[in-house]
Amino acid sequence: MSKMLYSNVGITCVALFLFVSIPGLGQGSKPAVLFSQQKTPCYGYCPTYELTVFEDGSVIFFGEAHIEPLGKHVSRLNELELLSFKKEFEKIRFFELEDSYYKEVSDRSTTYVYYKDGLREKKIMDYYGAPIELKALERKIEELIGKLAWEAIKED
Repeated sequence: MSKMLYSNVGITCVALFLFVSIPGLGQGSKPAVLFSQQKTPCYGYCPTYELTVFEDGSVIFFGEAHIEPLGKHVSRLNELELLSFKKEFEKIRFFELEDSYYKEVSDRSTTYVYYKDGLREKKIMDYYGAPIELKALERKIEELIGKLAWEAIKED
């Protein structure tokens, strides 16, 4: 009887270990990132934040400085809004743009824009000199901050 009990306990422990350690098991799978934008600080009053939009429409925002709201927040985009952003990335041929835009200019914020279309993914660094199409997309993404209804995330 004790051999059987130890055997069952052993099998249960192995199953529990696999359940917890294998990604996707034991937890709802997390949606993949569709696109994100991050702005770094400058010496002045540049907005500093990171905004991440997931394929399921959920949005996470972290306002660090010179922008409202400050702190971590969540919101949601609907299917039509997600489709609109996907079309914007396609329209400007995001994957054909340079990986970085940089010129020797002091005291600028850097904008990082990331996009994944399901097959490809790309992150562009824009310090200075990006094409107007990319700048327009960056503005459209940043406009989400003022348009969405944000719910603060309370940290423990």
